Amino acid sequence: MLRNYIKTAFRNFRRNKGYTFISISGLSVGLACCILILLWVRDEVGMDKFHEKGDRIYMVWRNMVQASGQINTTSGIPQPLELVLENEYSEVDQVTLLGWEMEVLVQNNDKIFREKGRYASPEFLQMFSFPFLAGDANSALDDIHSIAISENLAIKYFGTNWRESGALGHTLRIANRQDFKVTGIFKDPGSNSSLRFDWLLPAQEYINRNEWVESWYNGGFRILVSLKEGINVEEFTSKIEQEINIHTKYDANEPIFLQKFTDTYLYSKIENGVPAGGRIDYVRICS
Repeated sequence: MLRNYIKTAFRNFRRNKGYTFISISGLSVGLACCILILLWVRDEVGMDKFHEKGDRIYMVWRNMVQASGQINTTSGIPQPLELVLENEYSEVDQVTLLGWEMEVLVQNNDKIFREKGRYASPEFLQMFSFPFLAGDANSALDDIHSIAISENLAIKYFGTNWRESGALGHTLRIANRQDFKVTGIFKDPGSNSSLRFDWLLPAQEYINRNEWVESWYNGGFRILVSLKEGINVEEFTSKIEQEINIHTKYDANEPIFLQKFTDTYLYSKIENGVPAGGRIDYVRICS
């Protein structure tokens, strides 16, 4: 019986070739679109999920409440908050400073290019799981004149045999200002990372050249914090909420709150001081 059904189907296909072609083409295109959409959704949902401490890493946000009642939210946080969180709260595992992406001149002899990267404190490479190909992630940014670079930059400035050519320990001139010793080479951040950079320089080096950063009235860095296991995030947030206000003697109303780092990519839209969607809306629509 099954054989008869198949024969009948093929006869119908031969009689209605145009209709059959349209049907099969439509089905193929539909399936292909569904597969591509699902792959995109999977990539979006999986963004930043590879960090080992990902479920304990939070970004600090600042709500700047205006006299009119309007709330402007920023991830630019006063740098002194880093030491307060690190030294005064037992719930905290680690705290790190992270600068915004910037482009600087990088030079090795006659090779000079503009490269994008960030300033970060040493804890950044301990908190996040970016694989190292050479050097020690735990100490790569300890020295103020050290630099960690991506595999892409290592190949670009030292060749494909960068391991044999002594890339690690070599110096690169940055911004035509200072030589920095290559103390670490990490695997290029992949498409599953919302943080992209080809170089990392010590945050302290930037702070030393820009004293304004150390004021409670500025927001020169992002601050990320990893909490110890079992900490109640809501209770901890209520404890630290007024830290900026306390240290500025309430000159302005700027409470802070935490957002899980793995949520910052999909929930980047903040309204009235509260995360209110973002790319997650497109993910839901496509799903």
